Amino acid sequence: MIAQNNEFIKEAAGTVYQLTQEERIRMECEAREDFYRTQRGIQDMLDESAAKLEAMTAEKKHGHLKGNPWSLRTKT
Repeated sequence: MIAQNNEFIKEAAGTVYQLTQEERIRMECEAREDFYRTQRGIQDMLDESAAKLEAMTAEKKHGHLKGNPWSLRTKT
């Protein structure tokens, strides 16, 4: 009986270990997905800011800022 209980305990311990490992892997996958999602969001914000800056730089370079009293170009 003790030997039989010992086998059940070993099997139960093995099952618990396997489930724990699967849970750990699942959590790591979720963390990785969250990291990539966050990185994509940050990259999107950087791309948007870069595009706005580029547009503003082009407008300033060509003197096309609407209502800009400091523009050196005269309106024709």
